Amino acid sequence: MSAEDERLLAALVAYPTKTAAAKALGISRQTIYVKLRDEDIKAAYDEMRAAAIADAVDSLLNVAESAVAVLHTLANDTGVPAQTRVTAAGKLLDMALRAHELSDLSERLAALEREMA
Repeated sequence: MSAEDERLLAALVAYPTKTAAAKALGISRQTIYVKLRDEDIKAAYDEMRAAAIADAVDSLLNVAESAVAVLHTLANDTGVPAQTRVTAAGKLLDMALRAHELSDLSERLAALEREMA
């Protein structure tokens, strides 16, 4: 991979949009899309994006327990306005439901994969 391609990949990770990355590199947005048609560049870009997403998920998981504790505290604190308590309780219920649904889907998918193996 050329140094130019590596600069392209670095910019794609560093900037929030392809337009911003193109501007920083002094190229057109279309040039980025043309470059991403190259299988090696696309594979490297996909790998970098997957790593960035994994890092973000790890960060979220690290603070999730604290966030739930804050919502739990607010939902049970009679000193805060009722609307705040209701909102916090609703968020907790929504999160619990989503967690249950994801767990259920994960189990069902695993069962299907076992059947197909």
